[in-house]
Amino acid sequence: VAYEKGELQSGEMKMACTKEVQAYVSGFRERRKAVTEKVREEFMRPRQLTFSGMPSEREQQDARERRIRALEEELERLRGDP
Repeated sequence: VAYEKGELQSGEMKMACTKEVQAYVSGFRERRKAVTEKVREEFMRPRQLTFSGMPSEREQQDARERRIRALEEELERLRGDP
């Protein structure tokens, strides 16, 4: 916002961005150093993927209706309606 208003010059903006990027990269390097061979092997270990697919249209509709009913009940409770 200060840059858009002309209160901050381009050089100042670049310097602020550079500091942020340097802090991010420094943190990334530290986290990367902490990764051991064991951690890498576990991350890369083949796993069985389980994919149940999209719920059917009916299941999606039922879920929407349940959510709507729950929201309506909550609204009634907040309003103090019986």
